[in-house]
Amino acid sequence: MAKRLAALAVLLFLPAAAQQPPGGYVVSVPEGLSLPGFVQDALAETYRRIGLGVSFRTLPSARSIDMANAGETDAEAARTEYIAHDFPNLVRIPEPFLTVAYSALSLGPPPAGSSWPDLRDHSVCVVLGNKMIERRTQDMNPKYAHTVEAGLRMLMAGRCEVLVASQFVWLIIDRLRLGRFCQGPPIEEFTLYHYVNRRHQDLVPRLTATMQEMNRDGTIQRLLAASVAPIEDARKRHDCTLTGADRPSRTVPPR
Repeated sequence: MAKRLAALAVLLFLPAAAQQPPGGYVVSVPEGLSLPGFVQDALAETYRRIGLGVSFRTLPSARSIDMANAGETDAEAARTEYIAHDFPNLVRIPEPFLTVAYSALSLGPPPAGSSWPDLRDHSVCVVLGNKMIERRTQDMNPKYAHTVEAGLRMLMAGRCEVLVASQFVWLIIDRLRLGRFCQGPPIEEFTLYHYVNRRHQDLVPRLTATMQEMNRDGTIQRLLAASVAPIEDARKRHDCTLTGADRPSRTVPPR
């Protein structure tokens, strides 16, 4: 009897991370990464290979990481390695997941040069929650937008001269039919990693090994290639530096 009671006590005090949440793990996806299927497809396959179900919540970038850090979701889709200080409840999966390149987007000719100091003479819009971009531009008196769409509309309304955004911005421009924009050369690339809330840190070794396996067997590359083509197609339709189009209009289209 004493042994049965002891076993029951152990079960009662097992950490929640050892059990899959009802309905599967919920992963926060920053809005800027939500359109390409790669992020969701790659993470769904990663969790499937370790026998776990997963669903996704697309959120504004700042809210996405705040909810993951607070435990309101179970994981954050992809962030740089530099967020640990500000979000101590998130544990990084050390296998690289994705690389994003940030550039300056404008309505007219983009800023000359390809470094952060080249933006100093321009008013800059930044999407809140992109922590490394916030840090790189903090002394430029940036104007903040809660979403990528809001940042694009601020740019179109003349509230800033450039919007700093990743390559995924072209899918949003294409989906919303916002017209033409002009992209400068890449300013900086960042490697992104998947994060889980610390209550699920027991998953880190399994997720790491699985992501390593998916990189070795070509799964990550295959899924990523399927997402690159739509981005390039959208850019060809909307980037004035590729189309040779005239300066885009500042008229904001109907919502």
